Amino acid sequence: MTVFGDASIRTEKSILKDLYGKSDDAWFEGVDDPNRTAIQVQPTEGQFWNANHGALMSLFKIGIAAVTGNKPILEWKVK
Repeated sequence: MTVFGDASIRTEKSILKDLYGKSDDAWFEGVDDPNRTAIQVQPTEGQFWNANHGALMSLFKIGIAAVTGNKPILEWKVK
């Protein structure tokens, strides 16, 4: 899966407190550490490669797409 989008840094304490877990103590000085931030991504486009037909068939489809310049059928986009 590949996702493209616009990212922004969030520093609101309510967001950081909601995302904070005890295991984060290995990197931060607690929930109020001023060095903590979160990254928010708003997706604009994505691709999902479904391997229902097996890895060999997926590789074949990717190869055909690379040669022809046509996008593979198994793709989704967020608008």
